[in-house]
Amino acid sequence: MVAKDVARLWEELRHRDPEEKLGWITQLAQNPSEDSIEVLLDVLQQESWFLRDQAARVLATMGEPVLGPLVEYLGSGLWYTRASAVTALGRMGNPRAAAPLVGMLNDPNRTVRDAVWDALLALCRNELATRELAQAFDALPERARRFALDGLLERDAEAAGQVVLYMEEAGGTLIAPRLGGAVEGRREDGPDAGRRKLGVADPEYPGRLRELSSPPDPLFLTGRWDHPGSHVAIVGSRHPTEDGCDVARELAGALCERGAAIVSGLAQGIDAAAHGGALDAGGLTGAVLGTPLQEIYPREHVELQGRVARSLGIMTEIPPDGFATRNTFAARNRMVAAMGDVVVVVQGALNSGALITAEEAARLGRPVAALPWDSREPLGEAPHALIRSGRATLVRNADDVLELMGRKAPESGVSLGNGEDKFPTGNTASRRLAPNVAIPLHLTPIEAALYRALRERPLPLDHLASAASLTASDLSIALLALELRGLARRMPGGLARRISSARLARDAGTGR
Repeated sequence: MVAKDVARLWEELRHRDPEEKLGWITQLAQNPSEDSIEVLLDVLQQESWFLRDQAARVLATMGEPVLGPLVEYLGSGLWYTRASAVTALGRMGNPRAAAPLVGMLNDPNRTVRDAVWDALLALCRNELATRELAQAFDALPERARRFALDGLLERDAEAAGQVVLYMEEAGGTLIAPRLGGAVEGRREDGPDAGRRKLGVADPEYPGRLRELSSPPDPLFLTGRWDHPGSHVAIVGSRHPTEDGCDVARELAGALCERGAAIVSGLAQGIDAAAHGGALDAGGLTGAVLGTPLQEIYPREHVELQGRVARSLGIMTEIPPDGFATRNTFAARNRMVAAMGDVVVVVQGALNSGALITAEEAARLGRPVAALPWDSREPLGEAPHALIRSGRATLVRNADDVLELMGRKAPESGVSLGNGEDKFPTGNTASRRLAPNVAIPLHLTPIEAALYRALRERPLPLDHLASAASLTASDLSIALLALELRGLARRMPGGLARRISSARLARDAGTGR
C-alpha cells in the first residue's frame, strides 16, 4: 500500500461514518505495512468503542512491529486509548508485554484496570508469557505484589497458582498466604486442570447436546455434567421484577430438593437467581456460557461463576481465544434448551431471549413450561404468549414441573418454597412472605403488617391473614386502606397483590 493510499484511508477514518471506517480497518488488516499500522494506532485515539476494539483486534495480529508502539500508548492521556492498547497487548500474547501490563495495575481509571486483568489472564494461556508475568510480579514492591497475586487469585486460581510456582522456581521472595491451595492444585493437576475440550464423538460428550441439529464441536467445559437425575432449564428476563427473582430462586431450590439439577445461562436476572437458588438449597447447577470459559460476564458474577463451575460445571462453544458477540449469547440458548429435560420460562418480554430457548426446546421435543403473572405485568408477556398459543404448559410450582416431565411429585404438596406447605401458615408463612421492603409512611401497624406480607404476585387472602397474623376482619379493613392509597389491589378469586413502586410511578406518569 503506497503512502498516497494510506493518506486517503486516514481521511476516511477521520470523517466517514462507522460502517465505512470498519471497511477501511478490514482493508488495512489485509495489507499490513508501517503506514497502515500508523492509521490503526490513530484509530485507538478515536471515541468510537467499536472501531477501537476492531483496530485492537487487527493490531494484535501484527506481532512484533506493533509491540513497541502499543506499549507507548499505555502512557496516553486518554483512558480509552490506554484501555484499547492494553486489550491489543493481551490479545497479542507477547511475553514482553507482561511487565508493561503489570505496571498498569495502578492506572487511575477502573475500565483500564479491568482491561489489564483481562490481558494478564490472556497472557496466562502461554507458558512463556506466564513465566514473564511471574518475573514482573516478583519485581513489584511487597505490598503491590500481594495485591497483584490476590487479584489474580480472585479471577483465576489456576493461573495464580502457576504464576506462584514459576516465582518459586526463580527464587521468588513472596507468596501471598491465600495462594497455598491454588499452588498445590496446580502442582497436582497441571495448568489446564478442570478444563476439557471434547469433540462430538468423545465418549464424555454430553449426550443431550448431540440431539441438536448443529451440536457444538468442539465443546469446552468444566465439571462432569453426568448428573443421573433430571435437568431443568430455568430461563427468563435479565431485568426481572423482585418477584420474578424470588420465584426463580425458590423454584430452583425446590426442584433441587427433589433431585433435579438446574441449567441456565449465568446471565443477570432470572438466570442468576436460578443458579443461586439451586446452590443455596445444596443442589447442583450448571451454566452454558456465551463467552470463553475463562471470561467472567457480567463481571459481578465472578463468585457465582466459580460456585457453578464447582457444581455441575460450565460449558461453552467459544474457544479460549474467541470472543463474545450478540450472536454467541443467542446461540448458547439452543444449548441451554438441549441440556434441559424441560424448559421453564419465568418472566420475559415478547422480545426476550427466553423465547428462543423455548422454541429450540420445542424443536427438540422437550416440554416447555411457563409461569402465570398478573395481566398488567409487562414481563408476563413471554410466558403468557407461550401459554395462550399452546406452546407451553402453565405451571405453578416444582410439583407441576415434575409432573410435566412425567415424574411423580411428592405427596407433601410443596409449592415454590423449601419443603413448606403450598399455603404455609404461622411463622413459616411470615418468613416466606415478609420481604425486606420499605414500608410507606403513615401506615397503621395493621396496614404495615399486611403490606409487608403482600407480594407483587397475587396471593390468597387466607394466606395473607396467616402471614400478617391478622383476623379476617382486620385483613379486610387493612386491605381496603391500602387499596385507597394505591398500594395494593384486590384480585378475582380471593387474591390480593402489592403494587410495585415502579408501577406506581408509571401509573402516576400516565395519569391512571
